[in-house]
Amino acid sequence: MVGRPGEFKPLVLDDQGRCYLYRYWDYEQRLGQVLLKRSTDIVKDIDEERLTSGIKKYFSNPAGEYVDWQRVAAATALLRRFTIISGGPGTGKTTTVVKILALLSEQSPSSRPPIIALAAPTGKAAARLQDSIRSAKQKLDLPADLRETIPDEAATLHRLLGFIPGSARFRHNRSNPLPVDVLIVDEASMVDLALMVKTVEALPEHARLILLGDKDQLASVEAGSVLGDICGVIPGFSPGFAERVGQIIGEAPEQLKGAGGSPLADALVELRFSYRFGSEGGIGQLATAVNGGEYRQAEVLLQGDGGGELRRVADGQELISRITEGYSGYLDLLANRQAPAEVLSAFERFRVLCAMRIGPAGVFNLNKEVERILEAAGLIETGGEACYPGRPVLITRNDYGLRLFNGDIGILMPDEDGELKACFAASDARLRWIAPSRLPAHESAYCLTIHKSQGSEFGQVLLVMPDQDSQVLSRELLYTAITRAKHHFAIYASDKILEKTISKQVNRTSGLKSLLWDTEKTANEQLTFSGL
Repeated sequence: MVGRPGEFKPLVLDDQGRCYLYRYWDYEQRLGQVLLKRSTDIVKDIDEERLTSGIKKYFSNPAGEYVDWQRVAAATALLRRFTIISGGPGTGKTTTVVKILALLSEQSPSSRPPIIALAAPTGKAAARLQDSIRSAKQKLDLPADLRETIPDEAATLHRLLGFIPGSARFRHNRSNPLPVDVLIVDEASMVDLALMVKTVEALPEHARLILLGDKDQLASVEAGSVLGDICGVIPGFSPGFAERVGQIIGEAPEQLKGAGGSPLADALVELRFSYRFGSEGGIGQLATAVNGGEYRQAEVLLQGDGGGELRRVADGQELISRITEGYSGYLDLLANRQAPAEVLSAFERFRVLCAMRIGPAGVFNLNKEVERILEAAGLIETGGEACYPGRPVLITRNDYGLRLFNGDIGILMPDEDGELKACFAASDARLRWIAPSRLPAHESAYCLTIHKSQGSEFGQVLLVMPDQDSQVLSRELLYTAITRAKHHFAIYASDKILEKTISKQVNRTSGLKSLLWDTEKTANEQLTFSGL
């Protein structure tokens, strides 16, 4: 029943006392082996003179004494077949990737440009990646032929790999690899262990893999905290690689060096400056304090207003007022028969988030409460029905026939014939209208769990925390909620819950980090569980 590593038994007990289902032990071993192999694979046929010239062309001159980590990321991605670019919101991950793809195209013969694929774990994240890539391409001064080599379309990983209904397997695998030269995976923190294994094994050996994500965000709902394990502590480059990158980008190698210890160290780059929040912005400061477990600093920031970016909601009456004000914008547009695209856009300016699905402060109850608040304010009329104008709906199950995917959000509103339908923004900027009776599994979307909000961003976020502590609460959860907000973040939470949440760090049981970094996990007081 229980075997040692390598034995084909239902359960595997490793040398550190970790007990696995055999399938997940096997996933860890396979992923570790593939990533370590890719980490040692340096591209030899790079024209470094052209690369240096391209970096100077696409990246502005670094200011002062600070390292331009976007330049470092670009050089690393060109020199290696596996690169991880980690960074918080607004650090320029997507912009950097577009420049990397331009540099790669410059290295390729015009008769054979690289075949590039863009992917993300969810439909919502894929749509955002697609929009970000298109926006970055428009801002970058690229020759027409280079611009055409960078794709505009992004897919979910399931669609890219070739999802087979009713099966855990995909059409693309080791025996039938993806026909790509470069694969970009955004929101990599959301990719679970099984999906990451199947993704990397489906790549041809020559292909480059570039993972984008925020190592400090919540991990996937399923097993594994893959991006966090891969990133380790981001210690810096080995001396030899630091020297090579430094020469290419014009930085002193000493600023790039680290302790080494794993070939993976040379594949990791962290973008450290947020162009969205800046160093003085309240949202950025609060995210940093929470990420560092600094409750007192977070409390001070919330007691102030963070330059107008932060708000601690005082009581239930203020909570009701903020919900009413937050959702009145899109509902007023709908009532005044403004363009459906404007209604959809306005809805993205504000969102209520919560930590859990069940309980008084869970997503099911909060959606009902928000609906009641808005109806009492005269902003909606439900008539006791589930289908009414203005109801936002969140798709919770993929429907490939309708091209609706888990995480997609639409709004019920009259179409041009006056018939009530669900309106969704399509990837090509057009609108899609679907009868409510045809929708796959869905729920109201006034309020989202923080997990569901990953891959999204909103102008304003209102976070409602529960009254009681839960194992779900952690600093990673709170950090993820804060960084969904672009302009304003408000929180409704007791001092006790806020302090407990910030003091608690998630550490899923996993052997992947040890496998990749050859280091033992130190004992600490972190919350350890494997099922969230």
